[in-house]
Amino acid sequence: MRQDTTHAYRAPLVAHRSLLIAAREAALCVAGYVGYSLLRSVVAGDQGTASAHARQIIHLERVLHLFQEPALQRWALGVPGMARFWNGVYLWMHTPLVIFTLVYLYMRRRPTYVVIRNVFFISAAIGLLFYTFYPTAPPRLMPEYGFVDTIATVARNSPDVRPGAFENAYAAVPSLHVGWALMIALAFWWTTRHWIVRALAVIEVVGMIAAVTFTANHFFFDGAFGIAVVLTALAIVRAAQRWATKHGYTKGAAPASPTTVRQPPSSG
Repeated sequence: MRQDTTHAYRAPLVAHRSLLIAAREAALCVAGYVGYSLLRSVVAGDQGTASAHARQIIHLERVLHLFQEPALQRWALGVPGMARFWNGVYLWMHTPLVIFTLVYLYMRRRPTYVVIRNVFFISAAIGLLFYTFYPTAPPRLMPEYGFVDTIATVARNSPDVRPGAFENAYAAVPSLHVGWALMIALAFWWTTRHWIVRALAVIEVVGMIAAVTFTANHFFFDGAFGIAVVLTALAIVRAAQRWATKHGYTKGAAPASPTTVRQPPSSG
């Protein structure tokens, strides 16, 4: 009886502590995102420099025979409803998916959550460095090459969830829309073996690449660089985890690697 009473007394304390930890994590993520967004808007470069950098990227893509974005956008604009659809994907799929992924991982796959959270923070910091020292105009601001700003012209009445104070027109390199889409896909690939979930993870990455291309918000180079930034951040996080484990800074056993998380028999 005494043991039952003790358990009944401790249970609310454990629940209260769990809520406090969850609230702390939520506050950390919100503060990190708001701080990143505000700094991103503060470091906006000038139009001349940003346009010059965009022309450098166009030249590189032409040398590599990869400058196909104008042709792809022209094709998309020729399909009824296509521009409006990809505007919606670009505006509405990015931030909600980031939030959903972090909440899901926090509740169901805590070790993977820690990895993904830290990758988001580190990749955002790397992105800010490039936005500061290599401001680049997106394709939509280079109409002389045949690009159309679909969000501004094709769908003027489409709702935009991005606060104006968070905007930086010249934060094209790296594309964290693409980089974070890959990170989300990897998170779900690591934590489930269900083929439908893994297929949706692949579709999510491909869909975001298509969205930033068809809306003329990024060059192929920007997306590739965004992926490189996220993979670099992931390597830093994994190296830091190994160092902490080696020097005894982790509590108890080291967290399982995201790629080796054991799945229940009925995964997915």
